[in-house]
Amino acid sequence: KEQLGFLSELGAIVLERFELEEVNEKLLVTQEQNRIADEIHDSVLQRLFSVSCGIFKLTRGSSRLSQAQIRDELEVMQRSLSNAMGELRAAVYGMSWKKKGMNSFLLDINSYIQETKDLNHIDITCDLTGDDTLLTLNEKRAIYRIICEAVGNAVHHGKADRIGVALKMSKPETLLEVTDNGIGFDPEKVIHLNKGGLGIQNICQLVQSMNGKITFTSQADKGTGIFISIPGQSPQTR
Repeated sequence: KEQLGFLSELGAIVLERFELEEVNEKLLVTQEQNRIADEIHDSVLQRLFSVSCGIFKLTRGSSRLSQAQIRDELEVMQRSLSNAMGELRAAVYGMSWKKKGMNSFLLDINSYIQETKDLNHIDITCDLTGDDTLLTLNEKRAIYRIICEAVGNAVHHGKADRIGVALKMSKPETLLEVTDNGIGFDPEKVIHLNKGGLGIQNICQLVQSMNGKITFTSQADKGTGIFISIPGQSPQTR
């Protein structure tokens, strides 16, 4: 009887473990789906929207452009679509910069900025300084997504034609600033009252995931400033 009781108890433990593993697997799938959705929204969709705007402007102004100018515009769109497809594959399959065999973090930021400039014919300055090896892989992903989201918002919602991106990476903290001369918005309404501004909410969540701090400055017709500080990582947490 004791042996049967032990076997029964052991069977119950095994069954409970299987049930827990099944629940854990479902949670992991949900987390992965959320990660993919977030990364697609923050980077891939921004690129696709820029291409869409570029096509719209090209069709309206094609009569005033030479064949060479039209070809140049189409080549920019082709590169942007190719990069968007690459980012989509990376999001779906969980690829990282490390898995590519190279650290293209800064190159990818510059590539996105250049494409946005070319597609929208606006002025964007990009100043990247410091040592990017001080950042963890998750921090790099978050910062890249924040830049894509902030720049995309400035162009498509803020109607800005001048944008500044400054990223300074150092041991004490990493500082990121994105400023523009767009139409601005009411931070109180968007952030605290949670009215619209899905992109702003995403940026806030990404900053929070890095234990960072974020400040918005914005006034109607006077542009917007996003200022983010991210604490440096101790050697034990890297």
